[in-house]
Amino acid sequence: MPYEYAVGRKLIGQAMERGLNATAIIGVNDMTAIGLMDEIKARGYSVPGDFSVCGFDNIFTSAISSPQLTTIDHHLQVRCKAAVDQISARRRELSEATLPPVINKVEYAPRLVVRASTGPAREGAPVRKRDSHA
Repeated sequence: MPYEYAVGRKLIGQAMERGLNATAIIGVNDMTAIGLMDEIKARGYSVPGDFSVCGFDNIFTSAISSPQLTTIDHHLQVRCKAAVDQISARRRELSEATLPPVINKVEYAPRLVVRASTGPAREGAPVRKRDSHA
């Protein structure tokens, strides 16, 4: 079991035992968010009916989790390729002449990938545990 997954389950379990009053939870990454979802469901609640859950990474697993995880894609593969390309270009430049250091700044706008783990915020009183036999 991945560490982040176990942490997600543990943290949401502790929060729920203290009387969590929220409609949405954001995991620090997708594996943590998937752990959150699984613990929420194990306690008899619904995702997204009782709690919306969002992750951050857009890893492959987020698209096949149940429900599929809404996440933030921060273009990790594109950023890694750009970094390698910049390092390679700088190495070529340095082998040709002595050049001063160059600082490159590249920005990528994150993208919200909406899937089945989020929905409209529920209204009314804090959520109560559902009867798992209903």
